[in-house]
Amino acid sequence: MIAALATMAIDCRLNRVDAIGLRQVFTADPNGVLLELNFFGD
Repeated sequence: MIAALATMAIDCRLNRVDAIGLRQVFTADPNGVLLELNFFGD
């Protein structure tokens, strides 16, 4: 996901919640709506 966003030059912020094995990606859609993408596991 990070590579795809980088390829499209889309800014994003990453967050890890190690206690539950969660990785989060925050980005905005073209209208400025904040999107939160959650991924569990490695």
